[in-house]
Amino acid sequence: AGGTTTIDVPYIWIPASGEGAVYRYNTNTGARAGPFNTGVNPNWPGTPGTAPGASPSRTSVNAFDATLWVANRGDPAPSGGVAHLDYNGNMICYGGVPGGPRAVAIDAAGDVWVGSYTGRTLYKFSGTEFAPVSSNPKTCKLLLTLPIPGNPYGAATDNKNHVWVQGGGTIIEIDAATAQIVNQYPVGAYGIT
Repeated sequence: AGGTTTIDVPYIWIPASGEGAVYRYNTNTGARAGPFNTGVNPNWPGTPGTAPGASPSRTSVNAFDATLWVANRGDPAPSGGVAHLDYNGNMICYGGVPGGPRAVAIDAAGDVWVGSYTGRTLYKFSGTEFAPVSSNPKTCKLLLTLPIPGNPYGAATDNKNHVWVQGGGTIIEIDAATAQIVNQYPVGAYGIT
């Protein structure tokens, strides 16, 4: 949940969409680890266990605890959703996101914002809390949903704790603390970082 100290972990994560997994590379040695599954069993949360994800794509790493969030862009949920993995590749929790999750950004509190492309909605999940349901893996706690005027395709967070979401010819600036849209810019862009 945010802080002033970052963890120095020499890893970079690469999604293998066709495998439903991510690989972890050591940036000092080039050593590869994985694959690490990013999905849940189709009957989740009724049936325990992780499974290959549905086209893992966008990733974001929390600088404060070195955990990884991965958007599985498959649909419907739970195939489409966001996986939260620790820096060893173990799944912490999973959150269903309908409508083709694409954009992923972590705010200053360590919470994650995931964009539903066709749903034109942002889903904000807690970086530390779980939903009060019994499942394996645990269900990430959904904090809020925010409809937006665009199809979220990419996202990033700035030093003012504003989440910037790109998609559909518009860049949207959101104050992560208040979940309010601060500004909109008519810019056709494909990526954002």
